Amino acid sequence: MARPITPLLEWLCDEQGNISGKELAEVSGIAPQTWSKVRQGKQDLSSDLVWRVMCAIALLRPNSEAARVVSMVEGKPSQAHQSVSASLCEMIRVADEEELEAAMLQIVRRMFGRQAEVERVKSTL
Repeated sequence: MARPITPLLEWLCDEQGNISGKELAEVSGIAPQTWSKVRQGKQDLSSDLVWRVMCAIALLRPNSEAARVVSMVEGKPSQAHQSVSASLCEMIRVADEEELEAAMLQIVRRMFGRQAEVERVKSTL
């Protein structure tokens, strides 16, 4: 597949992950050919199409960034986010010092990774 032509399309393709085009089309109500043409840069990416794809990804991958964006736009926390938050709080409560240290290291690595991604996206704009 050719590289997506816009940062938004690239992000949507990344968010699609291992969801097949057919499955995404079924859930979003978009024709498989339409999504294929958009990914190839042969058809414009409308705001309606973006929203439908994001909602489909949110349903199929509830822990995805798309799911978090959809839940924020809809004004409600995602079920997956609530579940993860509760699990994290419980794990922190019962973790020993070594486990807490390892978790903090992972949090720092993730935060720096996200910052690097933000900078990468900004540089493409």
